[in-house]
Amino acid sequence: MDQASRAMIECFNAQYVSLHVRKSNRAALNLYTNTLKFKINEIEPKYYADGEDAYAMRRDLVEFAIQNEIEPAYAESFFKKIGGKQVKCTADDHHGHNHD
Repeated sequence: MDQASRAMIECFNAQYVSLHVRKSNRAALNLYTNTLKFKINEIEPKYYADGEDAYAMRRDLVEFAIQNEIEPAYAESFFKKIGGKQVKCTADDHHGHNHD
């Protein structure tokens, strides 16, 4: 996942990766939260056709890029400075998206 995250930052300027997980899928939830560093962003009621709710999850790639000194495709739009500190851009133009 870290190699894929690096490529998404370097090639596509992705600021985050998002996915959905069924609330009943405890194995996937454990994998994404504990191993792959995703965080639950919100619960989407009746997301699936059978009416089951989903966890909408994200992995922050800006934080990952800073921690691993990764140069994004377009650093100017990837980072912005507030008081000398690098923070997440507010634009949601570039992101990876997946459904589980």
